[in-house]
Amino acid sequence: MKQTHIYLTALLWCLFLGYSVPTNAQTHEMGVSLGAMNYQGDMSSFINITNPGIGGGFFYRINPRPAFSFKLNGNYGYIQHADRLNKDAVSAARGFEFQTNILELGFQVEYNFFDLGRDKRDEYRWTPYLFAGVAGFFFDPVKNTRPTYGKFSMAIPFGLGIKYALSPTLNLGMSFEARRTFTDNLDDLNVDGNAGLAAPRDPKLFTGNPNDKDYYFFTVLSLSYVFPQDPCPVKIPRSKVNRARIR
Repeated sequence: MKQTHIYLTALLWCLFLGYSVPTNAQTHEMGVSLGAMNYQGDMSSFINITNPGIGGGFFYRINPRPAFSFKLNGNYGYIQHADRLNKDAVSAARGFEFQTNILELGFQVEYNFFDLGRDKRDEYRWTPYLFAGVAGFFFDPVKNTRPTYGKFSMAIPFGLGIKYALSPTLNLGMSFEARRTFTDNLDDLNVDGNAGLAAPRDPKLFTGNPNDKDYYFFTVLSLSYVFPQDPCPVKIPRSKVNRARIR
């Protein structure tokens, strides 16, 4: 519980710092996203790409400087996996499968490698970017109606993506996003995880590694609307600004 409070405090501070940036030069955009969700944990030591779920959401992005963006996002989707897709002896003996719904709210900071232009005369109309942040999420195991463990946790989002300016008011994006969570119960692989079990689960088969927390992933396509603003009379590329500071 103490760890949860720490990350909630961090999320609130990130929101405060992100939205307290001066607004005279920044642009705002709002968008939607849709893509595949994948799982990694005790039932799949590598990212499970053979049995993905589906996820989608919305986001609000502020671009205070060409190099940095702040993004508030909400996502909903599900992850799933089944032992029948594995080839090891433990999976064959267990014969388990799960589907878990995830509702997430997060904040992230993005670093843009290029200045994203919106005019044909601009040098770059696309940019790769890296991001990291903090998120809180609620998860619900569909096939377990009475889970005995807590269903709220925190996560650290991180990943990379590409933004492309389709027009002065539309951005197209693609990103690969990882979530490092602080729970080992996304796969419902818990020996005492269901209060309504007719028979107890075998600890040898249903005990995960508590020191190896679960991950979930998004592979996302996004489309966003950039709110128009009065153009700056003089547009100075980031490279020229840096050279001026050195002098």
